[in-house]
Amino acid sequence: MGYTLPVRPERFARLAKSVFDGQEAISATGDWLNKVNMSFRLGELGIEKGRLEEMAASAVRVSPWVRRHPRNLGVREIARIYKEAY
Repeated sequence: MGYTLPVRPERFARLAKSVFDGQEAISATGDWLNKVNMSFRLGELGIEKGRLEEMAASAVRVSPWVRRHPRNLGVREIARIYKEAY
């Protein structure tokens, strides 16, 4: 979400207003995920940190949403997102 915020601030503002009573959308989403016990890190799912680059390359190859994302999402960018989620 943080990667997308700079290019879609209006969507995050709408999410904040519509779903979270005006609270900042990204942190409110994280709080909600914690509340419903759905918050997790990639490492907690058993994913090996050394495979994040491989996973990022696979995402670029097979995920159609990557090409439609409003920001450039190459292997480097996706790997960074995965590392932040580890």
